[in-house]
Amino acid sequence: MAHTPVEVVKQREASDLSRRGILTGAAVAGSLLATAPLAVAQTAGQAPQPSRAPGVGGTDPHPGNVTRERQNPNLLNPPSTDSGTTPNLRFSFADAHMRQSSGGWTRQVTARELGVSKSIAGVNMRLNAGGVT
Repeated sequence: MAHTPVEVVKQREASDLSRRGILTGAAVAGSLLATAPLAVAQTAGQAPQPSRAPGVGGTDPHPGNVTRERQNPNLLNPPSTDSGTTPNLRFSFADAHMRQSSGGWTRQVTARELGVSKSIAGVNMRLNAGGVT
């Protein structure tokens, strides 16, 4: 039985869509499976603990900043090859002093807050309308 060119194109489109659907479904399922343990750990409400493996480290009954410890897991549980001699080269604007005035607000990170920063500084600011004259 001969197929018209339109029927052939429709058959190809249908097979492409099913292949595409299978690949898309597999990719979505794979990403969900990969992130499932992380999501369970974060939603379980348990604070990260300073323990790399069973018998290494321990528990902390009074955790610090849980959100920050989850953002920086290698600070709480450094790799076994980390001797602790490299300084932390991060400083959050959220930790900086906020100066407020009628013109708005500003936070700055300089060598005072982040010692490694010798020739550059960062500023996070909000200027109110008409605040600068």
